[in-house]
Amino acid sequence: MTTKQELGAIGEATAADYLVDKGWTLLEQNYHFEKSEVDLVAYDGFCIVFVEVKTRQSTEFGYPDEGLSDGQLRRIQKAGAAWIYERKMDPSPTRVDLIGIVMDPGSDLPPVIEHLEGVDR
Repeated sequence: MTTKQELGAIGEATAADYLVDKGWTLLEQNYHFEKSEVDLVAYDGFCIVFVEVKTRQSTEFGYPDEGLSDGQLRRIQKAGAAWIYERKMDPSPTRVDLIGIVMDPGSDLPPVIEHLEGVDR
């Protein structure tokens, strides 16, 4: 049986591969600022994207994108601002994306990936 942490790590690796396959440049994984974490930081053209990855083994208890709270989104935005400040980068344009993945690591079925660009509430 896969633990929650193992499933999360597999999901993040799957999301990173997905973005690289789309032609994005991966800049960092698991960036921490205070009590916040950004799963992936990547370039989409000239836009810096802070990506939250939600991975589930089934949709029995809802879809992965339903797991992103308003508070978590604000923490990701705050951590993203800190990431840019630490690197003395131009802060625009930036956005927060969510990648929801439904997968069973013990199955031969491919993961189902849903990519929501520009998550905002």
